[in-house]
Amino acid sequence: MINKLYIDNFKGLNDFEMSFYPLTVLIGNNSTGKTTVLQAIELLANFFNNDINDYFENKVWSASGFKSKLNRKKYITLKLNICINKKNNEYVLWEIRLLPNQKRKYFNVVDEYITQFRGDTKLDLLIRNKEGIKIKSTLPDVKPIHSEIPIKSNTTAINNLVENKDKYEKLFPLLFELKEKVSNIFCIGLINPEKIREHNTEKAIDEIISEGENLSSFLFHLSKEKKDELAINIKEYIDSFQNLKLRKRKNNTITFDVTESFGNNNHTFNSKYLSDGFLRIITLLSISELKGKGGIILIDEIENGINPYLVANLVNQLINITDKYDNQIIITTHNHIFVNYIPEDNIVYMWKDKNGKVRAKKLFDNEKLREQLQYLNAGDVWVNLDNNEIQNYLNN
Repeated sequence: MINKLYIDNFKGLNDFEMSFYPLTVLIGNNSTGKTTVLQAIELLANFFNNDINDYFENKVWSASGFKSKLNRKKYITLKLNICINKKNNEYVLWEIRLLPNQKRKYFNVVDEYITQFRGDTKLDLLIRNKEGIKIKSTLPDVKPIHSEIPIKSNTTAINNLVENKDKYEKLFPLLFELKEKVSNIFCIGLINPEKIREHNTEKAIDEIISEGENLSSFLFHLSKEKKDELAINIKEYIDSFQNLKLRKRKNNTITFDVTESFGNNNHTFNSKYLSDGFLRIITLLSISELKGKGGIILIDEIENGINPYLVANLVNQLINITDKYDNQIIITTHNHIFVNYIPEDNIVYMWKDKNGKVRAKKLFDNEKLREQLQYLNAGDVWVNLDNNEIQNYLNN
């Protein structure tokens, strides 16, 4: 689970830090950095791919566009505090400093630090700078590695160890565990029904990628038990729903059909003819199957296309995923009805202060705001107070 995230000089976020919870809901005005937080986490997850620049090409993004326009700082700094063992109060702080290459439009990693904290003890596991790389093990009899071998400038130094997994995994288990946890971040982002409607290749993929793309292939490779469980969940949201059938087309692409019952007749529809809301619901109900336990799931503007009467069920589903599967879910929303059903301690309000700096705090950490919960639901407190009032409360 992500405990904290620090961001500096990344788009609109400067010297910004916030804490996270098993279910974290980000609210606030437009242009206050909610989506940027998700993008920063997604960027960090993709540094464990072999080449971060392939990621930017796929996104049609340019690294040069991510540097903040609000200062003249040269580097982007990201720090991810991630829990390793909650019972032992053990966590890892991963710090990475990036230099956007304006001409070539990609990132270079300038330096990188990975530190283990366990109770009151601290251990520098990885130090990477212009002098090379130094890696320590949590095991007492393993000597540190000192290397002056050039490291790829567009990826994390941990990937150098992964290329020799058989040799290093037993020597540096915590670094491999960190890679596993960060690689287990799934950014669905803003669900796009047009992406869901696209036919997918038969290739087995164990994730739903950005915007809901690849949903058909993901569902196709689920076990029958998992598909049956998904169908039961869909029925709770769509009364007319009967079944979901995945099928392979002659060109080896995957699509799915949905059967609905109206009166005494059943009607089957291909995914390309389903409503946007129906496709969003199927996607949201599928996230519990993302690589089993321990995944971190990012969803932008989750309420889009969802009937307000279904919101209570959806929130219960999300809470169940965090409890049952030990997953963490981080979402953004502009919908106060959705917020009404969120536990108040999971709501984080984001705003810009008078100097344009983005800040984030738990909405109901303030005593005056918490008093409002005696009379109103959480979302109603948010929508019934002027933003300036909320910000004045949180500034105190």
